[in-house]
Amino acid sequence: MLACVIAACWVAAPAAAQLNRMPIEAEGIGVTERLGEQVPLNLPFITSEGETVRLETYFEDGKPVIIALVYYDCPIVCTVVVEHLLKSVNDIDFKVGEDFNIVVVSFNTRETSKHAALKKAATLAGYKNGQTEAAARGWAFHTAAFSSVGELAASLGYRYKELANGEYAHPTTLFVLTPEGKISRYIHGLNYPPRDVRLSLMEAADGNLTESLGDIVTGFCFNWDPEAGGYVLQAFRVMQVGGAVSAVVMAGIVAMLFAGERIRRRAAAAKNPNDPNSHGPNSNESNQTARAPRDAAGATATA
Repeated sequence: MLACVIAACWVAAPAAAQLNRMPIEAEGIGVTERLGEQVPLNLPFITSEGETVRLETYFEDGKPVIIALVYYDCPIVCTVVVEHLLKSVNDIDFKVGEDFNIVVVSFNTRETSKHAALKKAATLAGYKNGQTEAAARGWAFHTAAFSSVGELAASLGYRYKELANGEYAHPTTLFVLTPEGKISRYIHGLNYPPRDVRLSLMEAADGNLTESLGDIVTGFCFNWDPEAGGYVLQAFRVMQVGGAVSAVVMAGIVAMLFAGERIRRRAAAAKNPNDPNSHGPNSNESNQTARAPRDAAGATATA
């Protein structure tokens, strides 16, 4: 329970306060962001089914991946991390296993595949698409030897430690990786707004996870704000999009007006072919051209 209190305090306290007020058990834990760096994909992990797989397994299909480092017997915080992640992905239209994968790894090396299987079953039971084979593959829960989980955590800039009572002090952070295994985004804390999760997946997929023009516009108008800890609307980009839309609308209105004028003049010309005003701007030239043969013929006859 002490580890959970430490983790909760780490989430809630400002950086300056953390430095001055954190208990000694929290010293050394934290996250150093390493955006753009490659995570080692050859690390072996043990699945909830007891099989050994390499991390690269979850990147072979070209999908972005969310990684969560937890431990399954954590009394409160790690359970909240998984539950809040589950709630968030339930509220987005991207599907686990089809559009992206989620890899959960326990850093408690005493935990077994049985622990991972119980957590996976509970999670799939709460996932709206949990009955599909894709979801069962996409929600992947693991245990690992210290060498594997330690190297993965170090590559992510994630620092945790075991306490004397067997619990762990650790940050609460989700890691969003590109299909190539590079770190694209960190989502800190216990709150994972569906919009932020969705945008981070779109960003990690580099445009390969958009379903509509609205997705493209949304991705353009929202930028990650480290101070806010989430995606925020960029006023300048909204103005750019608004200006472009206005220009397209005005061009459409002008084109419709010109088309309507042409239709009106053609209709008038069909009703009254002798009216020079019904033939448009070039009607006088057309009439003069039409009269020219007759004038020439008349002049010849007179001569």
